Amino acid sequence: MYRDKHEFSLPDLIEQSAKLYGNREALRDINGVVSYNEFYTRVKTLANRLIEAGLRPGDRVAFLFPNSIEFVIVHYAAMCSGGVSVPIDNFIAPKNLSYQLRDTAARFFLFDSSHWEMISRADLPPVKFMAVGGDPTKIKGRFFNRDVVNIDEILSDRVDKELPSVSSGQWAILLYTTGTTGKQKGVVLTHRNLVVSAMNIMEKCEVTIDDCELTALPQTRLFGLAHVHGYLSLGARMMLVRNLILPQKVLPLIEEIGATSFPHVPTAFYMLMDNYPRLLSKYGNRLRYILMCSAPCKPERYRELKRLVPDVRIFHSYGLTEAARSTIIELDKHPDKLTSVGRPTPKMKITIVDGDIVQPPDKKGEVILKGDIVTPGYWNLAEENERSFCEFGFRTGDLGYLDRDGFLYIVGRIKEIINVSGLKVNPMEIEEVLLNFPGIKDAAVVGFPDERGSLNEKIVAFYVPERGREIDTRKLKNHCYINLENFKVPVHFKAIERVPRTVSGKIQRLQLKEMYKDEI
Repeated sequence: MYRDKHEFSLPDLIEQSAKLYGNREALRDINGVVSYNEFYTRVKTLANRLIEAGLRPGDRVAFLFPNSIEFVIVHYAAMCSGGVSVPIDNFIAPKNLSYQLRDTAARFFLFDSSHWEMISRADLPPVKFMAVGGDPTKIKGRFFNRDVVNIDEILSDRVDKELPSVSSGQWAILLYTTGTTGKQKGVVLTHRNLVVSAMNIMEKCEVTIDDCELTALPQTRLFGLAHVHGYLSLGARMMLVRNLILPQKVLPLIEEIGATSFPHVPTAFYMLMDNYPRLLSKYGNRLRYILMCSAPCKPERYRELKRLVPDVRIFHSYGLTEAARSTIIELDKHPDKLTSVGRPTPKMKITIVDGDIVQPPDKKGEVILKGDIVTPGYWNLAEENERSFCEFGFRTGDLGYLDRDGFLYIVGRIKEIINVSGLKVNPMEIEEVLLNFPGIKDAAVVGFPDERGSLNEKIVAFYVPERGREIDTRKLKNHCYINLENFKVPVHFKAIERVPRTVSGKIQRLQLKEMYKDEI
C-alpha cells in the first residue's frame, strides 16, 4: 500500500488519486473545499498554461502563497508541467526574495496578492511569466514591464490536454534552508526523495483513506509538505490553516472536520500545554495520532502531553530538508527511550562517524545519512556538495549516537561544540541544566572567542526569565557548579527577551553571537 508507491512521481500519484477517489474531498481551507477531481482539473489547467507560456522541463517555478488550496495547486502544477517547484517562505524579506529568484533563475513567479506590499519593495529580476492569486485589484496594471495574469481567470478556462510524463528521478522541488548559520542554501529533491519520505511517515503512522489531518504547519517546509504529498496519494483528507496564532479558533476545527491528526513541532505543543491545556485536552483527545518533528520533545513535556491526551498515539521523527523523515519513534511504545528520535525509516541507513572511523553503538560522532530520501545535492554549490557528502552518505553536522537497539540520539551540532582549553563542551548539556533552574523559561549557550584569556572560547549563557521573575545569577552559577564539571560552567550569564530560533525550532547561535558580540 505504501511502498508500492515508491517508484512513482508525485504527478503520477495525484493522477491516480483523481481516478480512484474522484468526488471525495481532498483539501479544504478557510475559503472552501475541493474534491480530488476538481483539484486535479485545476492542477492540469494551470500546468498547461505554464507550458503554453514557454515552460521547459526543469524550469524553476517560484511561488509565494499562504497555506491554502491555491498553494497546493500551484505546487503540483509546477511539478506536473515538468518544472521544479520553488516554494518561498511567507515571512521572507524583500532582499532574500530577490536573491532566491536570481539564484534559481526562475522564469515563472506566482504569488498571492496579500504579499504584494513586500514584493513591490523587492529588486526582482526579469521573469517570463507572472501570475497573482487572491485579490488582483491590489496589483495596479503592469509590473516590472511584465503583464501579471490573474490565476482565477486561468483556472476558469479549463484545459484537459495531456501533460508530459514525469519520472521519479526528475527534480521535483528546490527548497531554501534557513539553517542555524543564516546562509541560504537551495536543496534539490527528486520525486523519489519526496514520495519515499512521505510514504515512510504514512506507513509508520498507519494513515489510511479514512484519516483527516488538520495542519497549521508552514507548507514551505518539508514537515508540512510531506504530509500533503502523503495524504493526497492515499485518498485521505486535509485542512490547511495559515498558522497557530489563535489556538482557540484552530483547535475546535478538529471536531468540526473530524480530524484524526494534528502535526506540529514540540514548541507548539509546549505553548498549547502552557496556555490552553483544557482546549488541547478537549479537542486533542479526538485525534488518532500526533506527530512531532524538529528538536526532540523533552521527556517531562511528553508525559505532560500524554496526561492531557492519554489515548492518542504520539510519534516523533527526525530529519532535515536534505533528508526529511530519516527516523521515527512511537514514544508511547518506548518509555525508556524518550530522548531518542527513533530508528531509521525504510530504505534509510544511519552511520555514526568520527573523522573517517565508524563508531560502535553508544559512541558519539557525526550522524551520516544514506538512502532514497537524501538530496542529490545543493543548487549551484559545488564546493558545499563536496564538503557535505562522504563515502558513508550525507554529513548532517549533527552530533549523535546509535544505541544497541538501533535508536538514534541527537546530542548537539558538530559546529556548535565549544572548545574550552582543548576540552569539548556540548552547549545542549548546559542548556538542560539552566532550564532546570526555577524561573527560567528558555535558554541558549554559545561559545565566544576568549580574546583576553586562555580558554580558546568562553561559555556564555543566555536565558529568558519567566514573566515577573528576577534571576539571581549567583545562585544560577552555583546551580551550574553543582550539576556540571567546572570547565562547563558559563563565564557570563545574560537575560534576554527571547532565544532566536529557526522555523523548525533550532537555536540560531550565530545570530546570538552577532547580536551580542560587542557586549560580551
